[in-house]
This record gives sequence, structure tokens and C-alpha cells, in this order.
Amino acid sequence: MKIPATTSTLVVLFAFAQLGLAQDEKSLPSQKTKQAVDAFNAAPAGVAKTLEALKQTVQEKIGKGSPQSGTPVDPLALPDRSDKAETPHYSSAGKRDPFQAPMKTQPKRRENLTPLERFDIGQLNLVGVVWDLKDPRAMVEDSAGLGYIVRIGTPIGTNEGKIKQIKPAEVVIEESYIDFYGARKNRQVSMRIVSD
Repeated sequence: MKIPATTSTLVVLFAFAQLGLAQDEKSLPSQKTKQAVDAFNAAPAGVAKTLEALKQTVQEKIGKGSPQSGTPVDPLALPDRSDKAETPHYSSAGKRDPFQAPMKTQPKRRENLTPLERFDIGQLNLVGVVWDLKDPRAMVEDSAGLGYIVRIGTPIGTNEGKIKQIKPAEVVIEESYIDFYGARKNRQVSMRIVSD
């Protein structure tokens, strides 16, 4: 088949046109890619410019320096850290021990104590009571076996105790003590006859 020249010229032109379009289509994506790469490279600079503008706005609103005042202060910057880490330091000089009772006054130690005032009440035993008299009396014994005759008002014990009552099988002693807060208080302690 023989194609007329005009037709063949048209076919060749058509083929070249197709080839040109194909090359133009191939160049279009590369052109778009180049534009995208350029936009991407320009984006960080644009973001940096936007952030710088925001930072200046914040600085002006806070009033902590601005480019006009000459004292640039970055409110978004982290605080400077020194190389030395500060450790807390506690000095107990002149302070009381928190594990000791806060005593306001030290009890005064008396001199010339009677023998009964040198013993703690727990170290003494009630041995006998004579109570059906006008002035009742009782006998207490120390740990060494020595006996002492006591009556109402007799000082006894290490805590400034005094005998308040003598009952048929019991002696009531009132002694003072210092509580946890340093206040002086009184309490009653009783000694009973121990039956074997």
C-alpha cells in the first residue's frame, strides 16, 4: 500500500507531534518536581521567619525586652543550667533534736534526799498497813529488805511524790511528771500489798 505524500506527511507530522507531546508530558512532572523541591527548600526559611515574627510579638506583649529596647530576651529559651547542681544543706546547730521530747525546763535535782526519795516507786513494796487510827501508817520495804514507816505527807519516790492516802490494803501516792510538751502535771500511783 502506497500512502500518498500528503498523507504520509501528515502521519509523520502526527508522529512528531505525538513524540513532542510525550516529551512535554515527561517534562511536566520534572518541572512540577523542581517547583516542589524549591518550595520545600524555601519552607524552612519561611517557617523560621514566621517563628521569629511570633517570638517578637510575644516579647513585645510580655514586655521582657524587644529588638527596640536592645535587651533581647527569649521567653521560649530554656533557662541556663550551671554545672554545679545545688544540693540541699541542713545544719542542726542550735536546733533541738526532733526525736527528743521538747522539755521547757529541766527538773531541779534536790540535795539531801531521804532514803525513800532515792528509790523509784516500782522498787518499793508495801508490806503492811495500820489504818484504823487517827494517823494511819504503812510500812514499805526497799529491794535490800530495809523497812520504812510512812504516813500521809511523807515524801517518797524520785518524782517528788508524797503519800496522799492510806487505805486498808493500798497506799496512794501523788507524784509530778513532765509531759511530752514540757508541762508539769500530777498523777496518782498506788502501791498495794502483795499477797504471797
